[in-house]
Amino acid sequence: LYRVFTGPGDFSNYKKFALDALIKRTPMPQPDVADWWRFEDNGKTLVLHIREGIKWSDGVPVTVDDFIYFWNIRLNPDIPAYGVSSYMRDPAGKIATVEKIDDYTVKIHYSVPYPMAINTLFGEIVILEPKHYLIQFDPRYNPNIKDYSLLTQKIVGNKLTPDWVGKPVLGAWVITKYVPGVELVAERNPYYWKIDPAGNQLPYIDRVVWQYVSSTDVIPLMAAAGKIDMQARKLSFSDYAFYKQNEGKGGYKTRVLTCGALGPAIHFNYDTRDPVLRSLFRNKDFRIALSYATNREEISKVFFKGLTEPWAYCQLPDSPFYPGDEYAKMYTQYDPARANAILDRLGLKDTDGDGIRNRPDGENLSIVVDYSPAGGVISYSGFLDLIASQWAKVGVKLIPNPMDRSLLWPRLEQSENGELEAYLWKVDAALNFAIRPYYWLPVESGPEQMYKSATRWYLTNGKEGERPSESWLVTAQSLYRQLLQATDPGEQIALGKQISQLIAENCYQLSTTTLVGVAIVKDRVGNVPDKWIDDDITHNVSVIEPCQFFIKSGK
Repeated sequence: LYRVFTGPGDFSNYKKFALDALIKRTPMPQPDVADWWRFEDNGKTLVLHIREGIKWSDGVPVTVDDFIYFWNIRLNPDIPAYGVSSYMRDPAGKIATVEKIDDYTVKIHYSVPYPMAINTLFGEIVILEPKHYLIQFDPRYNPNIKDYSLLTQKIVGNKLTPDWVGKPVLGAWVITKYVPGVELVAERNPYYWKIDPAGNQLPYIDRVVWQYVSSTDVIPLMAAAGKIDMQARKLSFSDYAFYKQNEGKGGYKTRVLTCGALGPAIHFNYDTRDPVLRSLFRNKDFRIALSYATNREEISKVFFKGLTEPWAYCQLPDSPFYPGDEYAKMYTQYDPARANAILDRLGLKDTDGDGIRNRPDGENLSIVVDYSPAGGVISYSGFLDLIASQWAKVGVKLIPNPMDRSLLWPRLEQSENGELEAYLWKVDAALNFAIRPYYWLPVESGPEQMYKSATRWYLTNGKEGERPSESWLVTAQSLYRQLLQATDPGEQIALGKQISQLIAENCYQLSTTTLVGVAIVKDRVGNVPDKWIDDDITHNVSVIEPCQFFIKSGK
């Protein structure tokens, strides 16, 4: 089976297609490598059980020793590839402890109830690493190894390296060849544990080849030439018409996918160093004014063929925390007159007659929005230009600032230094904000978190950082802490909906529309469903089990 990838930074292309997770990635947790779990001690202890009999791709049994080994790797400050994940740190800010019960059972002990830990566990692909293989590179076990550099290269990170060739994996295909700038090849795992209903071992497909592309611009041409068997990742909805027109030539069918994220949103940096912009970004009325100044219907028609709908900064209907249609549509109508009235009331008037409103210090009201042109399911080139033309009608100047993703992400990570004003990106976790809360509230660290000072205040219980300037955020943080510790599912849902209401009511960031994606499936590939939810939280293609794809006879 042939796919495409964009190089070392596109490692998730392999991970999401080939690897298994401890807990299956659906909107709600489902058994996968772990076949059951339960909470004890009023939610303070999580008991996980790994399926017995599962083996790594080299035939060595998988045990909880692999879980505990990787847990300790994440706690090791000398291994920079990973840090402490949210499932390891409880709502009180304390690192949990792990206890091995037997080869297949482990307990995670928290200092306070933490039933929502299960959401963060299934939000990650890799929770276990092959201890038996990695200890040969670990100075704690091998006296001939002097530092952690080689071990760091061998553990799962965000970049593909030749070190992965032959490494034991817990998944359907193991990497057997990697030629940078050419291809990545993975072959079936002879010890793979999943079987079909008839008892046949999966995967059906023996070999998967990822063909390197230096630019996503060439992907449509490769599809039309019949060189791609199944792909959604790195396909842009901007090319939807081209894919449809070339189905016959390329021997594939085009699929429109529902996404579990919201479409491109403008994320204001609440910590920007410009004091005027910082004050405006932290002002609910200013955010609402810009929301009314954004024509979402036009955005949907221009970029999504009218297949998306205007949407507030709000969970999607399939989320357990969906607060209702009223909140999903809040401030989404295009109303430049209302936007103008709010901006006037804020004292932001055009004092020099150049068509751009002036700030209290006399400077023009402009906002620089960073973005990566190859943003994902659509090309972000032109997206901000359209919004800029809409905002110009109410006297606000939007300045698009394009850059490669490799440059954008460090700016996001360092957003608390204030250099960044805003950025454009989709909004993950719209099916369950508790999985990646850093998009939704200042309660967890992450590059995309745009109120890092308030996040530090929350995580350190006020010892560091800055108390949120808006009282609703303090309330939402308190509710979120309650949500993390709630043991009753009904209480969890009620708290989640309260938080979602606050986020939408206060227009935390500026969303645009819902999101759709595009996929192509070659006629020769079987067992690929017509529809699925394409979502980073459910790990995209992983949710439809690529291990059960097959190549049709004679194809």
